[in-house]
Amino acid sequence: MLRSTSTIVHTRSTNSTSIKLRLNEIMLRRKGNVYGPENGTKLTLFVEDMNVVGENGATGGSSHELLRGIVDHHSVWEPTMRREYVDIAFVATLRGGVQEEKKMSPRLLRHFHIVSMCESKEAEVYKIFTLILNNHFQHHPFPNEIKELSFSIINATYQVHTYVVDTFKPTPNKRSHYVFGMDTISNLIRGVLQITPDVAGEQKNKKIKNKKMRKTKNTLRVLDIARAWCHETCRAYGDRLINALERKDLYDVIASNAMDCFDLEQLELFPESGPSTVKKSSPSLSLSDCVCQLLCRSSEAGRYQEQSYETIQAEMQQMIDNQQHLSDIMPLRCTVQHALSLMRAWHSNVHGHTILVGEGGSGKRTAVRIAAAASRH
Repeated sequence: MLRSTSTIVHTRSTNSTSIKLRLNEIMLRRKGNVYGPENGTKLTLFVEDMNVVGENGATGGSSHELLRGIVDHHSVWEPTMRREYVDIAFVATLRGGVQEEKKMSPRLLRHFHIVSMCESKEAEVYKIFTLILNNHFQHHPFPNEIKELSFSIINATYQVHTYVVDTFKPTPNKRSHYVFGMDTISNLIRGVLQITPDVAGEQKNKKIKNKKMRKTKNTLRVLDIARAWCHETCRAYGDRLINALERKDLYDVIASNAMDCFDLEQLELFPESGPSTVKKSSPSLSLSDCVCQLLCRSSEAGRYQEQSYETIQAEMQQMIDNQQHLSDIMPLRCTVQHALSLMRAWHSNVHGHTILVGEGGSGKRTAVRIAAAASRH
């Protein structure tokens, strides 16, 4: 028998009425009061976050009783009739986090075979993303030095990920979005995969005046990959952090892992740090904040290219001067960075939905206006 799937997202406002309406949308009438999917198929109904607490503090309440009635009796009582459901199976997820959301009625749970989905092991993470990177590097004409970087990239990524998960814990009040998982690593690697041979290595490291620090063209290509990794790591993890102290701690860890895993010196990786800061154990990654990639620009759509902050600010200022409705905006450094993060989300391979976290008056609306204008929305 063929299987079809459909989803119900169980939120704090979900009740029995909303579930009935959803079932009426996806179920077809077979005969009389019998409803089900198309003949010859069995419906797998995916109920996401089934244990989410309702606004009154109860766990599900009427929605859980409705689901239990369908599982127990294969039917639901309507005001004027009994509606019977056939060929339907439930697969539900339970969301961890707040203690109250872990309570579930045993009368409902007894119908389910419970499987715990543990986090991926370190070896599995290395294997998955190493294969992805190897495939990208092998199918493009990268030099051999680049093709050998897959393990270094994954090693540095996993070390930073482990530090972030252990250090920055989610809290119900201000840090509920501090949730870092496999999807975060995937977003980081997706950013690295934007690099193609025609842009890797095209940056000339003119700021390194010391002749001993100058390397061959292939080393510069490795250097550009490392700098791009630093930038993508800052975007994947650093953009979620809510204060400068947390971001500084993260940048220190990124810098340390980048130098260790890519076997580069500080002035190679961060020439902007200058000779006066060479002895610092953890250099500031201020450069990675302004090494922003302008994606989907008119003639170079999707091209991953390193730009200086001054260049991007000049482009933003020119755009603002040419559009009268933006005349009240000044492109400050933080505003430009936030606008570029929005542009990256809108033009990436994911859906592009974005949440801006900040106090009132922190420039959220201004960043959206600049990003929308720059993206021609």
